[in-house]
Amino acid sequence: FMVPEGEALMWRGAILHKLIHDFIHDVDWGECDYLIVDLPPGTGDVPLSLHQAIPFRGALLVTTPQAVALADATRAAALCRELGIPLLGLIENMSSLVCPHCQGHVDLFTPGGAQDLSGQLGIPLLGRIPFDPQIGLCGDLGVPPVLSRPDSPMATTFREIVLRLTRQFPVVAA
Repeated sequence: FMVPEGEALMWRGAILHKLIHDFIHDVDWGECDYLIVDLPPGTGDVPLSLHQAIPFRGALLVTTPQAVALADATRAAALCRELGIPLLGLIENMSSLVCPHCQGHVDLFTPGGAQDLSGQLGIPLLGRIPFDPQIGLCGDLGVPPVLSRPDSPMATTFREIVLRLTRQFPVVAA
């Protein structure tokens, strides 16, 4: 909504920090139990600017099972710990492919990476979300996959993760 379609987004440093500050403080969020911010992998300007703009209650790490993604998640965990941001848990995305014909699971990557990482970091593995091509289609249509396909393995996993998190971290006035 902030950059014309087809144009590059080249915000860094002070511009990015100001935008994040304005987005957090000048938007009327109404009654909000949680504000969830999906950040790209890495340890650059965005998480640092967000940390300066608002108090974090915690961070969820999301990774895919391959080594390069696990290394990024490890660095993100180190950044969170350095900033004093509690790690709430780890989610493994694209953990497997659910066969549309037999409903069996096919590993897309070497299995077990997120489980191993959760043990190394001392945080819970909250769930393993299977790859589902319908997620992309739902995104294109602007419909949450848990609403369009509520009985799918992916939707079931999303609900289990949310239930686990809300039990572990109930809404408490900040």
